[in-house]
Amino acid sequence: MSGGKATKVEESFQRVLGFKKMVDRWQNSHTHCVWQTTLGQRRNLCAALRTQDARGQELALADKQLLMVSSRKGDLKPHPHCPAESAGVPSSSLLPVLAQCICL
Repeated sequence: MSGGKATKVEESFQRVLGFKKMVDRWQNSHTHCVWQTTLGQRRNLCAALRTQDARGQELALADKQLLMVSSRKGDLKPHPHCPAESAGVPSSSLLPVLAQCICL
């Protein structure tokens, strides 16, 4: 084999090795991400997306309730560990939210 041909073969081999390393890194990254999700999420992606959407809506509603209560009560500050009840929101209004959290 001539020197020029050997150089081309070696360069091609190096490109193939670089590509293989890139594919291996992607596979390892993908495997790690898959193991981070729960078994239920892996089986039912649509349910996981609905759950995520429901959580976002819950947080938006809770923030809205806190803003309404804090603006009515003046300078009453909610407790950081139990913001809704200490801000004057009756616990009965939290039952649907809690029931949904328990079902998740």
